[in-house]
Amino acid sequence: GIQSDPTGPMDPPNLALGALEAAAVSIAVQHPKCDAEFVFVDALDRSSRDAANLEGVVTLLEHLGQSVLVVKNEGIAEYFLGLEQSIPERTGTDSALYVVGLGLDRANLMQQTGFAKPVDGLRLLLRSGPTTNAHLLGWWASMASFNECLGFEAQGSIGGLLALGVQQSELSGLLGPFVTWTFSANRGLLHQGGGSEPATVVPMQPISRETLHILTNVEWD
Repeated sequence: GIQSDPTGPMDPPNLALGALEAAAVSIAVQHPKCDAEFVFVDALDRSSRDAANLEGVVTLLEHLGQSVLVVKNEGIAEYFLGLEQSIPERTGTDSALYVVGLGLDRANLMQQTGFAKPVDGLRLLLRSGPTTNAHLLGWWASMASFNECLGFEAQGSIGGLLALGVQQSELSGLLGPFVTWTFSANRGLLHQGGGSEPATVVPMQPISRETLHILTNVEWD
């Protein structure tokens, strides 16, 4: 997903993080055999992390029986560099892997490390991961950082896109000149590929602490 970074003394809820949290929890309950691994690549600043109740979301996913790993900013480059080796080694029998990238524009993925860049692992995950049940759910704060990170080749591998706080002029290069979209603070444009028309949606706010407490204290069958 793409959302402009909210600023100001009374920051509105980060709807991009809310969408990713909702997606992660929805996916988790679709794995009743507890056979999914979630990796949160966390490049958020402390205030965004706290406002999104990320620790509570991790606890909820673990309560649902899933494996959860949180990779903090200092370990992000190493993690994506490692995907260049681990993704080709995966088979169709491996457990499902969901890499949830939070604030990927802040992760310095374009930085050269030896002969490789971390972004190479991210692009490989997009291109080759789905055939072995490995998937990326990510948020970039701007179209510019999104385009720089993924490039044209990787963009062709995107299965779905949720645009929040993005103008139509910014989307035309990605979705084509015939997409009609009027920016609204509480609406998003969902494009799911496969020839379907983009649809306007009402995105979720980050899951509240109260809701997380209730969900974490429920026994899920």
